Amino acid sequence: MTLAFFAFSLLFTPILFVWTHGLHLLLVFAAAVGLFGSGQMTWMAVWLPELYPTRIRATGVGFIFNLPRLLAAAGTLMAGKLIVKFGGFGNAAMLVATIYVLGLAVGPLLPETRGKPLPESI
Repeated sequence: MTLAFFAFSLLFTPILFVWTHGLHLLLVFAAAVGLFGSGQMTWMAVWLPELYPTRIRATGVGFIFNLPRLLAAAGTLMAGKLIVKFGGFGNAAMLVATIYVLGLAVGPLLPETRGKPLPESI
């Protein structure tokens, strides 16, 4: 399911930022990008804690939750430079959207935890 969120975000981002010019379609695709962009976070509360042993579970989950916030803050500061360098907002958005490719590549490498016990502390 998480990979579907990444794939649909990657699909709808160029439609929203490059190819949509009418207001009604802009609103429809903005809603779709918002849905799939926010949906990517749904796996974190359920699957992510299961990947860490009990003794470091809170630290691991806290790190994974908050590191993207720091990166997003840096991205906000760099947004103007990206827009100028790549010739517009749409092109800059497409560059940032390549992160979904990384998610699609790395997602299948994460272990499946369904039916397995939680990792024990050492």
